[in-house]
Order: sequence, then structure tokens, then C-alpha cells
Amino acid sequence: MAAPNAPADPSSRWLAQALFVAALALPLAVLGWGGVAGRAVLWPDGALPSLPVQAACAGLALVPVSCISASLLFARRCFLAFACGAHFLRGTARHLRACAGAMFAAGVAGTVVPPLVGLLASGGHRLALGLDSSQVLLLLLAAIVWKVAAVLARASDLADDLAQFV
Repeated sequence: MAAPNAPADPSSRWLAQALFVAALALPLAVLGWGGVAGRAVLWPDGALPSLPVQAACAGLALVPVSCISASLLFARRCFLAFACGAHFLRGTARHLRACAGAMFAAGVAGTVVPPLVGLLASGGHRLALGLDSSQVLLLLLAAIVWKVAAVLARASDLADDLAQFV
């Protein structure tokens, strides 16, 4: 593994901290929304189902945002490496690839979970399927980040090869 190969980047440290805060805040925001507005959306007539059904709906609702949080935490590790000047290391590429994988999982979960929550919330009487542009864009962005991670991994290999010549 090569040593850090670029000057330190302090702005990356700030971005890493912002990613950390967002990764923690997003699930809390979803929980807060589920506790306040979610009940009115899922059960507009006010007839709440059993507590286990409510808990299952809340747990399912946390799956996509948990994947996004994981993606943000992997991206944070990349930016912490950038802050130290470690741009072309294999570990940085690995974290970026993990970021893309978690992002892809969030896109899939964002497509699958809402119909499941709707099915649970209706007592098994209503299933609504849908795909909106935000999920498609998230899946495309995950593919782009995955490809950039592959390029970064190749750059890491080249940096290691060049370091052997010196």
C-alpha cells in the first residue's frame, strides 16, 4: 500500500464531518416523521393497527434511510482519507465502492419498502407499486460512484507500480 500521495485537504475534513452529522440525523428525522405525520398518512381514519404492525412499519421505513446513512458513512471515510492526502490508496477506493453499494441498496429498498409498508398498514388489503425519478437517479448515481471507485482502484494500482520504480 502506498503512502499518502497528495497534499492534505482541509475542506475534505469539513465535508467528512457534515456527512457524519447527516448520517446520524437522517434516521432520526425519519423516526420523528413516522411518529408524528406517518401515522396520519398511513392510517388516515385514525384507526391504528396493533403495536407490532406499527413497529414493523417503522422498522421497514428505516431500511432505506439506514442504507443512505451507511453510504454517507462510507463516503465520510473517503473524505477523511482525502483530508490526509491519501487520494490513491486501495482502501479509499474500497470505501467509495462500499458507498456505492449502500447507495444502490438504498435505491432498491426505496422502491420495495413503500409498497410493503402500505400492504402492512392496510392489513393486507392494498398494494401500490411505483417507481419515481428519485429512486432511478439514486440507482444511476450508485452506478456512477461504483465506476469512479473502479477507476480510483486502478489509479491506486498504477500509483503502487510507479512507487516501485522510484
